[in-house]
Amino acid sequence: MSSALEICNAALLLLGQTEMASMDEKTTQARLCRGLYPTVRTELMRRHAWNAIIRRETLAPQLDAPPHTWTKWALLPEDFLRMLSFGLDYRPEDYVIEQRKILANTDVFRVRYVADRPEEEWCAGMVAVAIAMMRRDLAYPVTKSTSLRDTLVAEAKDTLKTAKAI
Repeated sequence: MSSALEICNAALLLLGQTEMASMDEKTTQARLCRGLYPTVRTELMRRHAWNAIIRRETLAPQLDAPPHTWTKWALLPEDFLRMLSFGLDYRPEDYVIEQRKILANTDVFRVRYVADRPEEEWCAGMVAVAIAMMRRDLAYPVTKSTSLRDTLVAEAKDTLKTAKAI
């Protein structure tokens, strides 16, 4: 299990900084983590179809027809980040996503998607990549070293590549 605080603290420790007791502290490290972590978190989840955050659902089509060329529409799940597949038996079908809605010419809306899930549900690979990405993004603001930042950019890419291969 992991949390935003544990991920940020691991990144800070790897940069030679002290841990935070809370993300709400009035320290430079906490302010940086509050500002950087939400973007890193979303980037990580959208970047790969991690097994830990893939979801399947059958959505209920809405009764009213959309004002488009499509015959049906459904609301996307609240935790939807990225579509992986859509359709009966998850075979590709024509669809479009607009304004958190999926529009299609079908009565059955089966979706397989990447979901925005809490860190506690992430696999170890996701946590490792999140730490590497936070360390990458914190490197310059914390250490003022461009060479360290550049090294950590490459390391974060390698960590992601390794985690995706598992």
